[in-house]
Parts: sequence; structure tokens; C-alpha cells
Amino acid sequence: MWCVVCGVLAAVGQAGVTLVIWPEDIGVPMIGASGAVAGVLGAYLVRFPGARVRTFLTLGFFWSTVWLPAWFVLGAWFALQFAQAVLGFASDDAGGVATWAHVVGFIAGSILVRLVAPPRRKPAW
Repeated sequence: MWCVVCGVLAAVGQAGVTLVIWPEDIGVPMIGASGAVAGVLGAYLVRFPGARVRTFLTLGFFWSTVWLPAWFVLGAWFALQFAQAVLGFASDDAGGVATWAHVVGFIAGSILVRLVAPPRRKPAW
């Protein structure tokens, strides 16, 4: 249920930024679940920051998979989304991606998981 709340907050955040910065675009339809998915990523980061994520790494012809901590992968993803959202202010064309929805959804998920999810218990063994 809190995932739906993240999606709604992400849509409201994106609509608010659009209304303030690009009011002429307020009538453009916005569809998708990426804000809710970003909320799940934010919640995962809070709950399991030390989890290992198998990541595809490519450098030209070299490619491999590496295990990276979740805090690094999700932190880099959030930083990329935030940078794209801020750089969108300098452009007249945002490219049709609701990057502020990603930013707001991620933040909403990381806050809501602290309020809604039960505390994690340490294993007895």
C-alpha cells in the first residue's frame, strides 16, 4: 500500500515542479509507475544498505559482472536522477521523463519505510 502512496507523492511532486517551472506544460499527460518504483528503491536502500547487488560493468569491449553494495548502486542512481532533474531546469525540453517524480518517489519511499515497516530483527543464530 505504501508503494501506491510513493507513486501518488511522486506524481504530485512532478506536477508541482512542472506548475512552478514550466506552467505552459501543465496540460501534458503524465503516465507511468516510475515514481512508485523509485519509492521501492528508496525503501530498499534504507532497509538493506549493505546488501550486495550484482551489477553489469562494461568498459568498451571489456564486460563483466561485479557485486557492489546497495548503498553505492542506489546512491549513484539517485545522484544521476537528481542531476538530470536539476539540469532539466536549464533546458526547455525535459525529454519526456519525469525525473522529479523519481527524486520525490525515492525520498518518499526512504521516509515511509521508516514509518510503516516493522523494525528488522537480528537473527537468533
